[in-house]
Amino acid sequence: MTKRKNIQPALEPVKKTKAALVLELLQCDGGATLAELVEATGSLPHTTRAALTACARRAARSSRANGMA
Repeated sequence: MTKRKNIQPALEPVKKTKAALVLELLQCDGGATLAELVEATGSLPHTTRAALTACARRAARSSRANGMA
């Protein structure tokens, strides 16, 4: 019997954050509706709207920091 070398354990799948999921859905052609975002994240509508606001603020800060605004 031969010994196998360099066997690595299977990697665990990376869990996406809700923010990453929201951004991914918004980047699809046609974007995403609030109802679609709520369903995908399992969050309540007001929580999903707050996440959208936070994403927009981060994007605005990032663009100002990079001299784009």
